[in-house]
This record gives sequence, structure tokens and C-alpha cells, in this order.
Amino acid sequence: FMVISAFAVFAMAANPLMSSPHPPASSSPVSSSFLSTKGNPVPRIGLGLAALGRPGYINLGRSEELSSAGERSIESMKEQTFQVLDAAWSCGVRYFDAARSYGRAEEFLSSWLDSRQIKSDDVCIGSKWGYRYTADWRIDTGGAPHE
Repeated sequence: FMVISAFAVFAMAANPLMSSPHPPASSSPVSSSFLSTKGNPVPRIGLGLAALGRPGYINLGRSEELSSAGERSIESMKEQTFQVLDAAWSCGVRYFDAARSYGRAEEFLSSWLDSRQIKSDDVCIGSKWGYRYTADWRIDTGGAPHE
């Protein structure tokens, strides 16, 4: 199983052929596997939302992509997240990884699913517990942990 970084899909989001405002139906060219003898199959490729749900993250090139404070506003980050999610969906990605410690990733994902009317049976979501996002949308936490 592979979870790809959001920045691997930013190029796809910029391509008008890959970034449809209304993703296609649930069919996906990405194969799935069963993790156990019970339950639904899990797609083999997913998109991790850690870098999309918070304005400061440790990805290379992030400062060039999000150079101004306006590009790091909650609304702007939400809009960019939607573009990446649309591009990923168009490429067949149906597994999304989010967590409370990913800032607003779960909120953005939920809003995107609602806005695109994607049914719960058509998507697989992984989340985690135990960490809490503490940076409060700050980029520089003065050396304090962000989670």
C-alpha cells in the first residue's frame, strides 16, 4: 500500500484535464486488496493529507508553493486541498489518510466529500487518534511541537 504526498498531486491539480470540479463516479483504475477475510477491500494507493491540512509542514518546496500569508489562509488552503483532492480522484485515488493532528485535514476532506456528493461506499478513509494539533494555524511555533 502506498500513500502519496499531496505535493505529488499539485502538478496534476494545475492541469485542467486532471482537475475536474465534479469528479467522476466511483469507478477507479486503482486496484484494491483485502486486509483481512472480513470487510471491504482497501485501495492500494492513497493520498495523505498532512501537508494539506495545516499551513506549516516539513515538505521540500512548500515555501515556494505557498509563499505569501494569503496562500496560507484557511480558505485558501481549503481551496487548494479541494484542487488536489479533485486531481487525485480523477486519477483513481479512493483512499485518503487524515488525522486530528493534521490541522484541518479531516474538516477539509469532509467538506470536499459533501460538496462532491461522494458516497461513503465509494471512498476509504484512514484516520488516527492520540495526537492533537496544537499549532493553531501558526507556521512558526517557536520550536514547540505542532502536535
